[in-house]
Amino acid sequence: MGCPACYWPVTTISPRRIFARRCRNTFVQQSNQLITAPQILFGTTPATVIYAGLAPNNVGLYQFNVMVPSITASDKVPVTFTLGGVPGTQTLYTAVQ
Repeated sequence: MGCPACYWPVTTISPRRIFARRCRNTFVQQSNQLITAPQILFGTTPATVIYAGLAPNNVGLYQFNVMVPSITASDKVPVTFTLGGVPGTQTLYTAVQ
């Protein structure tokens, strides 16, 4: 799972896109959404998921647009997710200003 938001600081008022790759040969040309939205946490605080689905004009790339919750600024905030009650296997980190 790649996370462009992990490579630069985010603020608690800026939406961020988090991308996840899967090996599929589907070219998405329209907006769509996952049936079950993931829960994304910054530390222990849930983020608001604005969009969760395949990224338009990409092959096998999932996009998650989230609003960063109001949390204490830190250089290394863990970002985790669950989908359908199953936790993800990775913990990502990002800076929050």
